[in-house]
Amino acid sequence: MVFLVDVRLRYSVFLIISDTLKEVQMQHGSKNSFMFTNALTRAIESKLTKLKHEKIKDGVILEAVDFFLEGQGAMEISAHPTDAQASIVRSLVKVVLHQVGASGSYDLSEGQENLLISLCVETMQVESVSERCDILRREKSLTDAVEQGLKYGFESENHLNSGLDQFCIRFYCCSSPQQMRRPPDRIMEEFDKIDIQDDTENDNDGETLASVNPALEALYISSGTLSQARIQLLPTVEYDGLWEALHFDSNIKQKLFSYATISLKISQFSSKTISDAVISNNKLLLIHGPPGTGKTTVCRALCQKLSIRYPQNDLGTFYSTDYRALIIEISCSRVFSRWFGESSKNLDNIFKDVEKLLIENTERGRFVCLLMDEVETIASSRSSQINKNETTDGIRVVNTLLTQLDNLKKYNNFLVLATSNLVDSLDTAFTDRADGIFYIGIPSEEGTEKLLTSTIGELINTQIITSSNGVEKLKEQEIKQCVTAIAHRCSSLRMSGRTLRKLPLVCLSEFLPELPVTIDDFLVALALSVQGHYKGNHVYPP
Repeated sequence: MVFLVDVRLRYSVFLIISDTLKEVQMQHGSKNSFMFTNALTRAIESKLTKLKHEKIKDGVILEAVDFFLEGQGAMEISAHPTDAQASIVRSLVKVVLHQVGASGSYDLSEGQENLLISLCVETMQVESVSERCDILRREKSLTDAVEQGLKYGFESENHLNSGLDQFCIRFYCCSSPQQMRRPPDRIMEEFDKIDIQDDTENDNDGETLASVNPALEALYISSGTLSQARIQLLPTVEYDGLWEALHFDSNIKQKLFSYATISLKISQFSSKTISDAVISNNKLLLIHGPPGTGKTTVCRALCQKLSIRYPQNDLGTFYSTDYRALIIEISCSRVFSRWFGESSKNLDNIFKDVEKLLIENTERGRFVCLLMDEVETIASSRSSQINKNETTDGIRVVNTLLTQLDNLKKYNNFLVLATSNLVDSLDTAFTDRADGIFYIGIPSEEGTEKLLTSTIGELINTQIITSSNGVEKLKEQEIKQCVTAIAHRCSSLRMSGRTLRKLPLVCLSEFLPELPVTIDDFLVALALSVQGHYKGNHVYPP
């Protein structure tokens, strides 16, 4: 089995390690970043290999304490390390470099591994991926392999299983939530007033975001775009663990990630420009489905994972404290102005700012993702608009969108994610440009059970629910049967993921106002909440 392991480093320790590595390199001129990265990687691999499979199953988030099998050498460190703790970290770095560098091979004891992981690692997210099929190796000739594939399709896959677990480990860190939210509605009203004035009087091209968020002061973007978009630097604490919290019936997450990475890799693979007439690579993925199924959330989580895993984790990780990607989330409904003809202008200005960010970040190896939520607002069918005798303003917006998407696909570091609740209402020219179209529906009974289990586990970890042996309680037969029964009822009611996430709050507010609560009481109250949903006794919509 192959496991992708995303290791989040402690930011405070990360800075100490980075400074120490730079100091040692200035003194000795050695490539110590490679040696230290390799040592930490080997320590994590050693611990993961010794863990039982149920602890490293797909989608699990591991705390550093899960790795201290022998319980020796581990050390807790505060969010803001004291001078003594910082000294320990610096000494550990130098010891590891000396020991690994002197021997030329990995030679750390169990205690040193525990100390290294406990100091450096915040959390780890583990995702299992299937090994590649190799039909050709099984068949006698290429012709036989092709015919086998055409005849049986996926049924002909021969997954190779070496019997050994393989771990692909990447490191990242999040300093703090670095984001820029939309200003209040009154700023949007002021923007609409500016629309009818002369452009030269309101040229904001040189305006920075320092007054909004110092972390984004290097980004140049107009106030108009700022009022209609939300910009996030990645990776970020806000989206950490989001990917693992999502549970879908099919391997939709893996497909989305594969499409996104291949789309980016194809554009960077060749030094020559790939002809659009030969290969279509619009860098546009469309995710559609009913409301509340997690479309926007999976897009944000995908961008977070891309920022961690792509481009490939280089050996200079411990020197970089910079962000790796940006996600620009457009509020499509805000693009439309009350003034005729201004909607397409607003959209055009947004794409101009996006292009500036693309140019700025190309040489720095960062990618920019544009997330258009509820894209049917700006990409509705033009023929339908004409048939309904609607104004041409909406048609102009669609034309502008298509033109700008064609213009920006030339950039190698660009990706567009679009979500829609009404895919049938989209313009065919827009859907034709999508490299992949993915449907996310109401969770099945299995998906509902996974979602409820992860939610209850989170409440146990935060001590809102008390349990005699923590989250391990969820593995007990009686508890599993209760969760399965509740999931079956939720599934029969066709609850969306959004509604399922609301159930714990409804459960606690209506039946268990005093916290903490026992897991037995919570499950009974949860069952009552589900039945209340069936009878329509709750204030929130189904």
